[in-house]
Parts: sequence; structure tokens; C-alpha cells
Amino acid sequence: HPRLGARAFRDSEGFVRTTPSNAAAQLSYTPLLPTVLPPGFELAISGWAPKSGFTGPEASNPVYPELFAAVYRKGYERIDVTQRKSEGEWPSDPFGAECGFLFTSKATVNGAEARFGTGPGSVPHLYWSDGELLHTLSGPYPKADLVAIAESLTPVSIS
Repeated sequence: HPRLGARAFRDSEGFVRTTPSNAAAQLSYTPLLPTVLPPGFELAISGWAPKSGFTGPEASNPVYPELFAAVYRKGYERIDVTQRKSEGEWPSDPFGAECGFLFTSKATVNGAEARFGTGPGSVPHLYWSDGELLHTLSGPYPKADLVAIAESLTPVSIS
């Protein structure tokens, strides 16, 4: 009998799972993590990759350098936080898909213009730029809650 699980297939796209402080040591910027979360959420996964993947409808958002990602979980619920290096704006909704219908509205995160999106088959999400970084935040919460989480983003402690 084959030894089950001995050769697990993982398509990591270069993503390295590690602590937030170890990820920060690999990046030219200090990643940000939320200090305000709904009760019961704990950091489940964090890490970095030299570059992000394509996102958005028809891959309309290009690959960006230096991706940081963190996932918080409470049971089956999750809140995802990402940052990527960029001097620009998101060309399109990074959570969008071709022929996918999204309800979108404006939001503000610490004075920066942001977009909130949600729709059938899409998790509620925010995306914005702060000049140096492109941010995403998603989770099963309304816009006001996601904005409160986003506004609590604080630089990772580098040990």
C-alpha cells in the first residue's frame, strides 16, 4: 500500500508560510496586521511571497511584488488581510470575476479612498491604496465592520 500523505501536492505560487515578523524581514516594507477583530478570531496563517498572482476580472490586476498575507479564523469563518508593493491604484476589483456581479460602494480607510464590494459568490471585501501599498481585507461582515478592522491595521513588530 502507498504511504498516504507522503507526497502532498501543494501549489504555493512561491508563498512561504511563516510568522508575521519573519515575513516582515523578507519585505522592503513593514506589513500591517489588525488590532481590532470580532471576538474569537485568531491568526491561522501568515507569510509572504516574492510576487502576487493576477487578480480581478480577466486577470486585469497585474502581478505585484512583495505580497504579505494573513488569515484569521474562527471555526469556518475567515478574515483575510493582504498587502502588495505598488505606487499606484487597483485597476479593478481584485475579488471580481468575469461575468460576476458585485455590489460596490465607496468607503474610507484612515482617510484613503477605498471600495467595498460584495455579491453572490463573493465574500464582502475592501480594497484600497495608501500610496506605497495595495491593501485587501475580506471577511463575512458588513462594510462598517470591515472598515473598523482596516483602520486598526498596525505595523508588525519585528523581533
